[in-house]
Parts: sequence; C-alpha cells; structure tokens
Amino acid sequence: MHRLLLVLATLPTIAWADRPATERLALPDAPMTDSSYRVEGFVSRLHGAGTVIVSFSFVECTTLCPITNAILAEVDDRIVAERLPLTIVTLTIDPVNDTPAKLAEAAQAVGASDRWLWLTAAPVDTFLLLDSFGLPAGPIEDHNPMLLIGNVGTGEFQRIVGLPEPDGLIDLATGF
Repeated sequence: MHRLLLVLATLPTIAWADRPATERLALPDAPMTDSSYRVEGFVSRLHGAGTVIVSFSFVECTTLCPITNAILAEVDDRIVAERLPLTIVTLTIDPVNDTPAKLAEAAQAVGASDRWLWLTAAPVDTFLLLDSFGLPAGPIEDHNPMLLIGNVGTGEFQRIVGLPEPDGLIDLATGF
C-alpha cells in the first residue's frame, strides 16, 4: 500500500478550483449483471441511488485501473464510515473476460463495500453504455483514467479525466 501511495504522489491530480461543467447524458437501461449475478437495467438499478461515482475498469489491467481502484477504495471507506449518500459503480470495459465471478474477486481484493457495485454486461450492451458515457472506442489497454459523477435519474454528470485525490472526489460528489 505504501508503494501505491508513492505512485499516487507522483501522478498529476485534478485541481478542484476549476470544477468541470456538467453535461446531460442519455443513458440506456442496458441489462447489467453485478458481482452477485443479479441482472437489472443500468438506469433501473441506479435511478433512485442519488449521486453516483462511475469508473471504468477491467480486471486484468495492470496500469491505471489498480490506482483508480485504490482511490475509490479510500472513497468507499469514507462512504461507509461517514454514511455518505454516495454509490460507486465500476463498469467493466472488458465484458468478454470480466465475468461476475472475476468482478467479485476484484471487489473483494480492494475491500469493496456493498455501496460499490461492480457491473458487466453482454458486449453489445456494454459498448452501448460506454458510448452513451462518451468513452472513445479503442483498445482497452489505451483507456484514460476517467470518472463520472452524477445522477442517473436526471442524467446530469460531471466528467473527471485524471486521477483525483480521494478527498477532492468526495467533496465534488457530496456537493453534486
């Protein structure tokens, strides 16, 4: 963990003085399977969840995904400890390989609480949802670290490109 913190300290972080503008996204109610094998539409599942922090990851990633997951693990710890009205959603960008069982292992490895959902879907539904979030197509190894903070019910989101500090991410999410 100390080595990860050293890596985090050397990476550029988001300057929260210039908060990103919100954007309205039209999200499909694509059927998603969580790490407990429960299937429900993305929008249906999260419509009443309030503010969500959405990340995009894949289990076999060895570059930015583990760092993003470490940041989100700290956020998750605070969500639970402080009973914050936030939900974290990790959507796999590798639906062919990231089964619910693999997502459950990844969630357990980072100590994810039940406030952190890990979702996968059929490839066509995954790509439809990723497109609606504005993620560029391309090799999964080339994805940039990006989070979206918003409300699935209203479709309003703020896009964060980069690696935010956990406290700044929580401040942004609780103020959304």
